[in-house]
Amino acid sequence: MILLHGNQLTKSYATDPIFKDISIEIQHNDRIALIGKNGAGKSTLMKILAQIESYDSGDLSIKKQCKIGYLSQTFDYTENETVRQSMKSVFKDTLEIKDQLDELTYTISVDPTEENLKQFESVQSKFESLDGYSIDHKIESIITGLGFNKSDLDQKIASFSGGQKTRLSLAKLLLTSPDILMLDEPTNHLDMDTVDWLEQYLIRYEGALLIISHDRYFLDKIVNKTYHMTFNRLDKYHGNYSTYLKEKQLRLEDAKEAYITQQKEIKKLETFVQKNIARASTSNMAKSRRKQLEKMDRLDNPMIEATEMNLSFDIHKQSGKDVFTLKGLTVGYDKPLKENINLSIYKDDRIGIIGPNGVGKSTLIKTIAKEIPPIDGEVIYGSNVKVGYYDQAQAEIFTNNTILEELWSTYPDYNESYIRTVLGRFLFTQDDVLKIVKDLSGGEKARLQLAKLMLQDHNVLIFDEPTNHLDMDSKEVLESALSNYPGTIIFVSHDRYFIDAIANKILSLYDNQYEWYLGNYSYYLEKKAEQSAIDSVQVDSSTNETTSPANSSYQQEKELKNKRRKLEKERDKLLLEIEQYEAEIDTINHQMTDEHNVSNIERLTELQYDKEKIQNIIQDKLGQWESIEIELEEMIDK
Repeated sequence: MILLHGNQLTKSYATDPIFKDISIEIQHNDRIALIGKNGAGKSTLMKILAQIESYDSGDLSIKKQCKIGYLSQTFDYTENETVRQSMKSVFKDTLEIKDQLDELTYTISVDPTEENLKQFESVQSKFESLDGYSIDHKIESIITGLGFNKSDLDQKIASFSGGQKTRLSLAKLLLTSPDILMLDEPTNHLDMDTVDWLEQYLIRYEGALLIISHDRYFLDKIVNKTYHMTFNRLDKYHGNYSTYLKEKQLRLEDAKEAYITQQKEIKKLETFVQKNIARASTSNMAKSRRKQLEKMDRLDNPMIEATEMNLSFDIHKQSGKDVFTLKGLTVGYDKPLKENINLSIYKDDRIGIIGPNGVGKSTLIKTIAKEIPPIDGEVIYGSNVKVGYYDQAQAEIFTNNTILEELWSTYPDYNESYIRTVLGRFLFTQDDVLKIVKDLSGGEKARLQLAKLMLQDHNVLIFDEPTNHLDMDSKEVLESALSNYPGTIIFVSHDRYFIDAIANKILSLYDNQYEWYLGNYSYYLEKKAEQSAIDSVQVDSSTNETTSPANSSYQQEKELKNKRRKLEKERDKLLLEIEQYEAEIDTINHQMTDEHNVSNIERLTELQYDKEKIQNIIQDKLGQWESIEIELEEMIDK
């Protein structure tokens, strides 16, 4: 079922075009990622689809009574309103019915006539159909899921920070359960645990989703369609972000080949016209080819849009095997955040540091990098260790220097030509290098800071949130550069995709403790899940002290067999469903070749649409089947 359809939408601000002739469709249960470079117009398009902004031309059709929810970056509330009052306002109509129910409850207690009882039953049935009894549970579940405490429900909204208000805005939006949920950077201001909760919530969400996000791990887990937006078009891809990357590369290769072929043809025709237009004997043929050139629909060079940052990190001299030794290290500012840390960091380690906000991650790496002194203990540097440090705060440069002056003043020994060449690698070309640094966007400042770091040839790189402000293409370039870097890396990041790609060790900080995991982020999740399962078994065992070891083992084996049988049933059911859907595909293929349909464009379009929809369902079912197969294999291994 199509909920929303935008056709050839065009938008400009004054004389500046944002996008032109953009078309998009949202169906029920679609999970759509809207991605593209910063400034491509993603947020503007989303606001147009949410009917918050107008468009210049085109058509926007929305299904009757379709409710659209849009995550605003501002949270509207009255001055003394509490969180609970704000959240309950979503259920205003249902709570009015609750008031009627309360009045009728009192009425039948003093006057239990048949008429009053019937009215009570009618109102109660309506209240139950609106799921009224679960309102408090829904509010508490979403509020706590987004990182608040139950006690926060009775706090005034005005007392919360800007980031907390954004989370409250998201909570209120989720409670409205719109048919289309539109989220612009929903993971901003969320820590990893909260993002994980939001992922699970959205996976189970019954409506359609349209999401703008730079969190690639988040998109991989949620979306089933990806729209890639450039300055002049919107390309549709089936699948999540990782699938999009593969398909995009294939399309780019095809586009390059088509462009090169057309350029050869253009050159050939132009040469013929030039040589033969003046000859009487060949003039008509030359004119014919000139008309052919004029009518030709010329392809854009796909490599222009594929332009990306060119980054690489080299080292002047290798460090020794022992890079850092942390002995009894206590870090913090006015008071300790982390105490008595004892760690050894070796050459070629790529350590991702994770943990809740405020636990001391940034403070720890600042201390290691000698940006701040330790409160107690020491950091022992190994031989030939040369540290490069990138801080998300350092990237916020406020200076009246131009980009060229800023980089050149840092490296005055290089000539202007070389500095311009380096800046060109970071997408600062021609007059861009004369922009004032303080006026740059967050992404531009981050690229300038990376340019400074690249020229330093350090054998140890320490990063604090390096992917902040970078668009997806720049993140991928940074990942590639760090993957090829021959030195040691320590970094703090909330970008799980980035952590998974770069880290070979995870340092997890929590409370006043820390844990090592000798693998990437996927390995960390796997080990956390295993520990959670072990803890669960231990809790079950401790609640039944009379159970003998033999009985306990028997019980666990019984539970394992039951779980295996349940998974096998689910797997077999999925296989049957996949076969049925594949049979439907065969039927559609037959209908598309039927002599009554082959010349009916409208019918063929309808059949193709049905075919794509079923193919998407099959892909989803295959993904579920593969997950069950993996789980069954792991159970056999145990």
